[in-house]
Amino acid sequence: MRRVIHLIPYDGIGGVERAAATVEGVWRGDLVLERMFVFEDVSDRSGRGATFDPRALWSAAGRLTRAEPALVILSLWRAVLVGGLARLRGCRAPMVLFLHNARDAHAIDRIVTRMAARWVTAIWADSAATLEERLPHRLNQHGRVISYLLDRPEPIRGAQPDPAPNLIFLGQARRTKGPTSNAGAVRGDCMRSALMRR
Repeated sequence: MRRVIHLIPYDGIGGVERAAATVEGVWRGDLVLERMFVFEDVSDRSGRGATFDPRALWSAAGRLTRAEPALVILSLWRAVLVGGLARLRGCRAPMVLFLHNARDAHAIDRIVTRMAARWVTAIWADSAATLEERLPHRLNQHGRVISYLLDRPEPIRGAQPDPAPNLIFLGQARRTKGPTSNAGAVRGDCMRSALMRR
């Protein structure tokens, strides 16, 4: 079993957190997907002050390194910082920068994201608009737009056509986030691609 860890700052009710929760425990070949939180005792409603403690980032980098993942998916700027610190602590797993919003949250987000785009193995985005607006062309040309499969209902026998899976982009639904030809890409194909670049 090889672990694919989706690192997010903390558990909450946002799109990133929901998508990460829906794929936890999913197997694809010998890969199993897991969530890891930078801040284990923080939620949308409590403990937010802890997210400004640099010792927590260093500790999370140690946990990530000790987990010996086959692949790390970094979502949101605090997770990206931890990915960089994990590199300093000896983590050699390929890392994917996953962009979820067409706009930077603030200057720190902008700087951290652009720096990470230079050293990660792959860049994923929830839409073409996110990829194009968050990163300059020289950094986004190797990015890939993917979507999440949140639920695969059992087919109703005899129904024509069989029910389609529910797909969702991570991020805000906007007209500028127009679907692309690969909007139905399954995350597992992207993981395999990132692992093969290693």
